[in-house]
Amino acid sequence: MGEVQYKLASEIERMQRIHLTAGRNADDQDRAIKSLFVKRKAFRHESEYRVVVFAKRDRPSGKRLLIPVDPHSLILSVLMDPRAHEATVSVFKFFLEKRLKFSGPVAKSTLYDKPELEQSVRR
Repeated sequence: MGEVQYKLASEIERMQRIHLTAGRNADDQDRAIKSLFVKRKAFRHESEYRVVVFAKRDRPSGKRLLIPVDPHSLILSVLMDPRAHEATVSVFKFFLEKRLKFSGPVAKSTLYDKPELEQSVRR
Protein backbone atom coordinates (compact mmCIF):
# COMPACT_ATOMS: atom_id res chain seq x y z
CA MET A 1 0.00 0.00 0.00
CA GLY A 2 1.21 3.48 -0.65
CA GLU A 3 0.94 6.81 -2.36
CA VAL A 4 1.68 6.96 -6.07
CA GLN A 5 4.86 8.81 -6.97
CA TYR A 6 4.67 11.11 -9.99
CA LYS A 7 7.78 11.20 -12.16
CA LEU A 8 8.99 12.44 -15.53
CA ALA A 9 8.37 10.09 -18.47
CA SER A 10 12.14 9.68 -18.92
CA GLU A 11 12.51 8.45 -15.32
CA ILE A 12 9.68 5.96 -15.80
CA GLU A 13 11.21 4.64 -19.04
CA ARG A 14 14.55 4.12 -17.26
CA MET A 15 12.79 2.18 -14.49
CA GLN A 16 10.99 0.02 -17.06
CA ARG A 17 14.27 -0.88 -18.78
CA ILE A 18 15.71 -1.99 -15.44
CA HIS A 19 12.64 -4.12 -14.68
CA LEU A 20 12.63 -5.77 -18.11
CA THR A 21 16.19 -6.99 -17.60
CA ALA A 22 15.68 -8.00 -13.98
CA GLY A 23 15.81 -11.57 -12.79
CA ARG A 24 13.44 -13.41 -10.54
CA ASN A 25 15.03 -12.86 -7.15
CA ALA A 26 13.24 -11.17 -4.23
CA ASP A 27 14.89 -7.76 -4.80
CA ASP A 28 13.80 -7.71 -8.45
CA GLN A 29 10.23 -8.66 -7.49
CA ASP A 30 10.20 -5.90 -4.88
CA ARG A 31 11.33 -3.33 -7.48
CA ALA A 32 8.69 -4.58 -9.92
CA ILE A 33 5.96 -4.12 -7.31
CA LYS A 34 7.28 -0.63 -6.46
CA SER A 35 6.98 0.29 -10.14
CA LEU A 36 3.20 -0.13 -9.79
CA PHE A 37 3.26 2.98 -7.60
CA VAL A 38 4.62 5.31 -10.29
CA LYS A 39 2.76 7.47 -12.83
CA ARG A 40 3.62 10.36 -15.10
CA LYS A 41 3.65 13.84 -13.56
CA ALA A 42 0.71 14.81 -15.79
CA PHE A 43 -1.52 12.78 -13.43
CA ARG A 44 -0.21 14.36 -10.21
CA HIS A 45 -3.61 16.00 -9.60
CA GLU A 46 -5.09 12.55 -8.92
CA SER A 47 -3.18 12.17 -5.62
CA GLU A 48 -3.62 8.44 -6.00
CA TYR A 49 -3.14 5.80 -3.32
CA ARG A 50 -2.80 2.17 -4.38
CA VAL A 51 -3.09 -1.25 -2.79
CA VAL A 52 -1.36 -4.17 -4.52
CA VAL A 53 -2.01 -7.78 -3.60
CA PHE A 54 0.74 -10.21 -4.53
CA ALA A 55 -0.30 -13.86 -4.34
CA LYS A 56 2.54 -16.35 -4.10
CA ARG A 57 0.20 -19.14 -5.15
CA ASP A 58 -2.92 -19.37 -7.27
CA ARG A 59 -6.32 -19.20 -5.64
CA PRO A 60 -8.82 -21.91 -6.44
CA SER A 61 -10.86 -21.16 -9.55
CA GLY A 62 -13.79 -18.85 -8.95
CA LYS A 63 -12.44 -17.47 -5.66
CA ARG A 64 -12.18 -13.70 -5.37
CA LEU A 65 -10.29 -11.53 -2.95
CA LEU A 66 -12.78 -9.38 -1.06
CA ILE A 67 -11.53 -6.36 0.84
CA PRO A 68 -14.03 -4.40 2.93
CA VAL A 69 -13.73 -0.63 2.53
CA ASP A 70 -15.68 2.39 3.69
CA PRO A 71 -16.17 4.43 0.49
CA HIS A 72 -16.99 7.55 2.53
CA SER A 73 -13.49 7.57 4.01
CA LEU A 74 -11.81 6.31 0.84
CA ILE A 75 -13.24 8.79 -1.70
CA LEU A 76 -12.49 12.42 -0.93
CA SER A 77 -14.19 14.11 -3.88
CA VAL A 78 -15.98 13.34 -7.14
CA LEU A 79 -15.18 15.23 -10.34
CA MET A 80 -17.25 14.51 -13.41
CA ASP A 81 -16.26 14.74 -17.06
CA PRO A 82 -16.02 18.43 -18.02
CA ARG A 83 -18.09 17.68 -21.15
CA ALA A 84 -21.02 16.30 -19.12
CA HIS A 85 -24.36 18.07 -19.51
CA GLU A 86 -25.46 20.13 -16.52
CA ALA A 87 -28.56 17.93 -16.10
CA THR A 88 -26.35 14.85 -15.77
CA VAL A 89 -24.12 16.61 -13.26
CA SER A 90 -27.19 17.64 -11.22
CA VAL A 91 -28.54 14.07 -11.14
CA PHE A 92 -25.21 12.62 -10.01
CA LYS A 93 -24.73 15.39 -7.45
CA PHE A 94 -28.22 14.78 -6.03
CA PHE A 95 -27.73 11.00 -5.91
CA LEU A 96 -24.30 11.19 -4.26
CA GLU A 97 -25.22 13.84 -1.71
CA LYS A 98 -28.82 13.00 -0.85
CA ARG A 99 -29.09 9.25 -1.42
CA LEU A 100 -25.56 8.07 -0.59
CA LYS A 101 -24.86 10.83 1.97
CA PHE A 102 -21.49 11.62 0.37
CA SER A 103 -20.07 14.65 2.18
CA GLY A 104 -17.13 15.52 -0.09
CA PRO A 105 -17.20 17.99 -2.97
CA VAL A 106 -19.13 16.87 -6.07
CA ALA A 107 -18.59 18.96 -9.20
CA LYS A 108 -17.84 19.02 -12.88
CA SER A 109 -14.15 19.15 -13.71
CA THR A 110 -12.77 22.45 -14.96
CA LEU A 111 -9.97 20.72 -16.85
CA TYR A 112 -10.87 22.27 -20.22
CA ASP A 113 -11.90 25.71 -18.94
CA LYS A 114 -10.07 28.67 -20.38
CA PRO A 115 -7.80 30.31 -17.83
CA GLU A 116 -8.91 33.69 -16.59
CA LEU A 117 -6.53 36.34 -17.83
CA GLU A 118 -5.52 39.06 -15.47
CA GLN A 119 -6.27 42.51 -16.67
CA SER A 120 -3.11 44.10 -15.40
CA VAL A 121 -2.62 46.47 -18.29
CA ARG A 122 -3.24 50.00 -17.12
CA ARG A 123 -3.27 53.17 -19.10
